[in-house]
Amino acid sequence: MGLYEILGLQGSANHSSIKQQFMKLARESHPDRNPIEKKAECEKRFNRINQAYKVLSDGRKRSIYDKFGEAGLVDSGFCESQDNFPSTSSASSPAAGNSTSSGNQEQPKQPQKKNLKKGKNVIHELKLTLEEFFAGTARKLVITTKVSCWTCEGNGGSGVLRKCQLCFGQAFFGPGIPCSECRGEGHIFYLKEKCSGCHGRRVQLEKKVLDIVVPAGSAKETQLKFAGAADQLPGTNAGDVIVILAEVTHPVFERNGDDILTKIQISLAESLLGFRRKLKTLSGRDVAIMMRPGESVQHNGRKEVQNAGMPVPCCPGEFGNLIIDFDVEKVYSSWLRDPQIRKRIREALPRIEDQAGPEITDEMMLEDYCEDRHTSRKRRRDDSPDQHHGLSNEQCRTQ
Repeated sequence: MGLYEILGLQGSANHSSIKQQFMKLARESHPDRNPIEKKAECEKRFNRINQAYKVLSDGRKRSIYDKFGEAGLVDSGFCESQDNFPSTSSASSPAAGNSTSSGNQEQPKQPQKKNLKKGKNVIHELKLTLEEFFAGTARKLVITTKVSCWTCEGNGGSGVLRKCQLCFGQAFFGPGIPCSECRGEGHIFYLKEKCSGCHGRRVQLEKKVLDIVVPAGSAKETQLKFAGAADQLPGTNAGDVIVILAEVTHPVFERNGDDILTKIQISLAESLLGFRRKLKTLSGRDVAIMMRPGESVQHNGRKEVQNAGMPVPCCPGEFGNLIIDFDVEKVYSSWLRDPQIRKRIREALPRIEDQAGPEITDEMMLEDYCEDRHTSRKRRRDDSPDQHHGLSNEQCRTQ
């Protein structure tokens, strides 16, 4: 039995008739107004009447039911299953059974018709901190989409479409300039014939809230797809909303797959003798980073802490590594010029051998490299006349 039959109405009944008939049947079937021996039967009938009224009194739900039947309401997210409806016959609506279910089942979506072009997808970028990627997070994304008008079924009005008098049916005034009256369609309804819901625009705006769940350890640029949550224009199926995860630059850490990289500057003494440094992890804990006794690290050296990186989504309980690059501070020459310090260093370090030998007396003294000195010399060479004209043939012969 269909919803209209439950209320004893025709498919063309208006909202006022539906409400009056519901009030009448509800009073007649209310369990408290009937004998006790009929209470179970009245409760069952009363529930069917209530459920039918909830659908038929809602313009959007009624429009879906009229076109797609009870299966359309299930696909649209208004009911978890057809078992929740007062009728179970798929023939209660001419279009019942023609809808198809697709996309994210947690989000309400438009019924998808076969053989219709799919609408455009909408891309949203969701920026997350590295801490949120580490721990996982949940966000709500509020979007406004265009949906085919439920009141006029996307027609824009009732009656006969007439040629637009502003553009004379041309729809456009020039390349990419649509007519402001007919909005690039070339025809319009008269004012009194326009739909009261969409005012002739054929679409209505609808707000949607998408629940975005980001598991711990998710990779950046991961795409989360919400099928059928984008615009659904007349004559098309709704497109998809695709959320792309983006990572905000972190001041301390950098991610490389499941590993976390960071850089620490240490002194020469710390590189040789060890150190203890405080480090705030992505979980918010303060930990002490230290080397094993007797170990050292050189400039641009790299060490790691196992299982202190990002969670591995596909392997619960597993983590990547924390990788640390070391920048050993430069030793200033003024400090090394102290004879007492140089003596203690010589005594502590292995003996230095003279690999050139005493027989070589011609010596060259090293200095710190200066980029400016090389740049100025190159500039003088480029400006030299000999550089542009070369040597004469006579000069080449005498050389």
